[in-house]
Amino acid sequence: MTTSWGSELWDQFEPIKKHTDKGIEFLQKFCNFSRERQTIENEYAGKIKQLVKKYQPSKKDEEAYNRFTCTKAFVGLLKELNSVALQHETISENIVTTVTKEALMLGVELKAERKGIIKEGEKEEKKLQDSIDTLNRVKKHYEQAHKAFEQAKAAFNRADNDPNQTKAAVERLKSIMNTKNQLREDSKNDYILQLQKTNTAQKEHYFTNMPAVFQKMQDMDEKRTRSLGEFYKKFSISQNDVNPILVKCLEAMVQEAEQIKPSTDSVMVTDKYKSGYVPPGDITFEDLDVEPGHHPKPVDTDSISSELEIPVTPSNGSSGGTISGKTKKTKRKIGLFSKKDEPKEDFSHLQPTQQKKKLQEKIDELNAKIDKEQKEREGLLKMRDVYMKNSSLGDPTSVDGQLQQIGKRMDDYRLELQKYQVKSWLL
Repeated sequence: MTTSWGSELWDQFEPIKKHTDKGIEFLQKFCNFSRERQTIENEYAGKIKQLVKKYQPSKKDEEAYNRFTCTKAFVGLLKELNSVALQHETISENIVTTVTKEALMLGVELKAERKGIIKEGEKEEKKLQDSIDTLNRVKKHYEQAHKAFEQAKAAFNRADNDPNQTKAAVERLKSIMNTKNQLREDSKNDYILQLQKTNTAQKEHYFTNMPAVFQKMQDMDEKRTRSLGEFYKKFSISQNDVNPILVKCLEAMVQEAEQIKPSTDSVMVTDKYKSGYVPPGDITFEDLDVEPGHHPKPVDTDSISSELEIPVTPSNGSSGGTISGKTKKTKRKIGLFSKKDEPKEDFSHLQPTQQKKKLQEKIDELNAKIDKEQKEREGLLKMRDVYMKNSSLGDPTSVDGQLQQIGKRMDDYRLELQKYQVKSWLL
């Protein structure tokens, strides 16, 4: 699909001037966009580098990081992430060289070209206007000469028909009339000649000169739009060119993650923290009924299923006891199984903090259900109002059943909500 501004927009010079000006403004806007994008890429790369530097292990921590597979893989991940930052710097450089600079240069070029074309168009318009102004002056001169001739002719006719006028007076008026007539004919011929020139100039203006100007404007504008298309393409390619490298970096990160061996790390932990001590033996039973000096009868501790009082030794290795120094004894269940609380509706089987948390979750859930039902109810009420105003759209009573069901559900939810709220307040 093609068009010609010279033939289609022959009388729209001013609008085309504005259009091309806005087009160059848009090109400049795209330049700003491209510049900001490259800035973002640079800033992103810089922040990634800062992040890598922040979490890069120091010299004293390198040995520890290399000991475990998870930390060693993290160091490899940081290395690949730094490569990702470098690729984003490359994207920024590509945008600068292939898009931003070229777009800026094109904008300067188009501004100068447009200025020259407009100057040429204004020159053509001034030339036509000068011809029209000349025609108007010649025409006005012709009108004045014609009017003067008519007046001289009328004066001669009156004198010629007046018997009281002398022959000399009549001849003088006749001579004046003839002179005025000659001036009229001369000005008429000038008018005809100038009219031909002006018409010729007008045809050249609208069919040759200005179409050439319009064509230059069209070519310039199409060059701008075509270049924008190329810039958009280069804008995308600037990142597409580095995508394979980015993919390799990400694949390398995945490979680093796959190098993590939990069992190997566990072995490393064992090797690092194993003490070599043997666990303590069973605690002996002390029979208080046996008098000192008598050997106690062995007791089968496996049969014990009741609660015993046994000394508690702190995990830090110090001797157990209270602040006063006395040994503290605590009761422990030594049976194989202990009874657990069954879950309850009000979550009272949980600790107070956990119970309150669960109650709040239930309250939020019920509030959400009530809000949902309320919105559905409002929608049905609006629908019923529409049906009442225009029965052809539907029966207003058709939604009554749904409204009743929603109301019942909302009442149930509110009762349940009140129950949980009261329980929460009491905690």
